[in-house]
Amino acid sequence: MRFFTILAVAGFLTATGCGDAQPGASSGSSNTTSSTVTQGGKNSSAEIASADKNCLDLINEKGKVAEAREWLDPKHTHHVLWSGDKQQLRDLFNALYDAGAPAVHAVDISDLSDLTKQPGEMTALFVVTLPDDAGARERVFRRLVEYWKPFFEGTEPEDIKEYTPTDVGQKYYLLNLDL
Repeated sequence: MRFFTILAVAGFLTATGCGDAQPGASSGSSNTTSSTVTQGGKNSSAEIASADKNCLDLINEKGKVAEAREWLDPKHTHHVLWSGDKQQLRDLFNALYDAGAPAVHAVDISDLSDLTKQPGEMTALFVVTLPDDAGARERVFRRLVEYWKPFFEGTEPEDIKEYTPTDVGQKYYLLNLDL
């Protein structure tokens, strides 16, 4: 069981950038995977640039993007997550803003009204715009690592290191809740 939990969380944590389009990888039309950018600073500039472009495309997708904290606000009872806890994510996004992240967007938002016959939206993807300042970037990545740490309780440190959010010079971090 722990092995499958690690595999599921690994999919989350490989997201240091935004992924390439792949059929069936997401609930929305852009179908993004976690990332083509790997951990540990072993990424080519082309991989990083491609991942950043995919994130920017998600942010610029009309009608499918919102500021994350606003979208997660409790007043929006018809907004649902693919998985995860809305309050925990609001807390994370507040911490990321406090650490220096200039923006966090809910992206690839799906309209559920055709499916449910009542108002509703759902997403599994959030894009964090990373700050340029080195100190702020370090604080943002520290918050991301802190967020993911509970998912790895009882896991060997060398296993965790492989999937830890890492600053490789990217402009964006994709948080993917699509398990």
